[in-house]
This record gives sequence, C-alpha cells and structure tokens, in this order.
Amino acid sequence: MASQILGRPVRYCVLLPASYDTEKARRYPVLYYLHGLGDNEQSLVNFGGWNLVGWTGATAVEDAIMPIAEQVDTLFGWDASAQQFRSFSPSAPPFLNSLETLQFGDGVWIRVENPGGVTWTQPAVVVTRAVPLSAGWNLVLWTGPDGTYVVDAVEEIADGLAALFTWDAAAQRFLSYSPDVPAFLNTARVLNSGDGVWIRLAGAATWNQPAP
Repeated sequence: MASQILGRPVRYCVLLPASYDTEKARRYPVLYYLHGLGDNEQSLVNFGGWNLVGWTGATAVEDAIMPIAEQVDTLFGWDASAQQFRSFSPSAPPFLNSLETLQFGDGVWIRVENPGGVTWTQPAVVVTRAVPLSAGWNLVLWTGPDGTYVVDAVEEIADGLAALFTWDAAAQRFLSYSPDVPAFLNTARVLNSGDGVWIRLAGAATWNQPAP
C-alpha cells in the first residue's frame, strides 16, 4: 500500500478470522501490530505467536508476567468502557506502556517470542463468577469447565450477543460464533478454562460462569 510518510509503497500482512469471507456483514475488532527498527512486515507471522488468554489475579502487569517476561514481546488488554486497547511491553520505556494493571477476569492478548511456547502460572479459580459485560466489545476470561459448548455457555446472554470469538493459537487464527448464523458457519464450538473470549453485545449484560 502507498505510504504518504515514506513516499513509497510498503508491504503488510493481514491475519483474518476464519469466517471473514463468509460473513461479510460481521464487524471485527482490529489489532494493528507495527514492527520495530530492523524487523519487517513478516516478523509477526514468522516469529513466536499470539495467544488469547486471561488473568486470574489482580496485580501490576510487570508483576503478573515476571516469570515469563523474557519470552513476552507484547501484551494487550482491552478497555471496554473506552472501547480501545491498552498495551505493555517489557522492553518499552515505562511511559509508553498504557496497560498498568491486570484485574481478575481480564482477557489478554499476549505475544510470545519462543516458538515452543511458555507456561504462564496463575492463581487457581474454584468459584462461580458473575462477569459484567459492556455494550460493544468485551475481552474477558472463561473460567468455567473445560469443553463447555459455546452455545450452552452463552445461553443466558444470547439475546444481546452479536458475535463471539476465540483464538486457535496453534493455527494463529480466530474462531467465531454467532447465534444468528447457521450452525455450520460457527467455528468456535467449545470453551476451555483459561480461554480469552471476545464478546460483542448490543447492550450491557452479566455473564454467569460456573466453577471449573
């Protein structure tokens, strides 16, 4: 694409959710990843990988990721009230990090540099949860039982649910669900405890999650 700043065409890569070509009217959240000096547009695709998970504590971001900080490139949280991302990078100057704390139940985009992945140890969850959701996009954590069918997990919020997305970290692609499309078009079918979940709602709601 043409760059007005550089005065020349520049290359870029786009990662699209699996349902992008079949559901033309659906709106999707957009995350822009700008590589640093010395990298190129392939750096996100070829090195490490993105994970969509959640956090089960309440602490400063740098404390939460301390055990895996050497393997973390970038971390994004979502401010549902402002409908915008907040970011944190262990290698960035503190004044550039707009994400300072992680609250219990926050969903987290986290890019890991190690191709083999890392294990992020977190406090255990053994209780039911009432998760407040805002109108618009929400990025939250699922702490219910592993293998819960999405259609069952979202039954009580289905009336206001426009879209739900999970992330296949192995394939580096989105999986999607909407109650308004034929079942065969829904690629997000189950939720496992610890999954980060994008949810888009027409209005505010409370998502009650059972214990793991």
